[in-house]
Amino acid sequence: MKYSFHRNLNATKGRKWSFKVNSGKTSQALFIHAKNVSIKQPSGKKFEQCLAGGKRSVFAWFKTEEISIDCPVAIPAHAKRVNFNPKEGACFFSIAGEKVDFLKEVFCDEKGKCWAV
Repeated sequence: MKYSFHRNLNATKGRKWSFKVNSGKTSQALFIHAKNVSIKQPSGKKFEQCLAGGKRSVFAWFKTEEISIDCPVAIPAHAKRVNFNPKEGACFFSIAGEKVDFLKEVFCDEKGKCWAV
């Protein structure tokens, strides 16, 4: 199965992450733990509008075939914070300012933060 997931800025009941299985219906999650994650970097008209000060939308996400939903996993001390905030001018996902397109292991927490190794 193929999964895609992203940070949901309109989350309900504290479930800050949204995911789809095989491009199906979107569901929400508190936690996501995934391996061998590729990143669909932001692009398109909605992304350009957001950079210009418009509304945020879903124009970037993570893709994987190895995922665990709502099973909290301890985030390793050596994990690094994954960042992407187009409202601050970011044009891609990054770790410490360096663009990332693939992550070996991803930890999405209940606060809406994403960590990776």
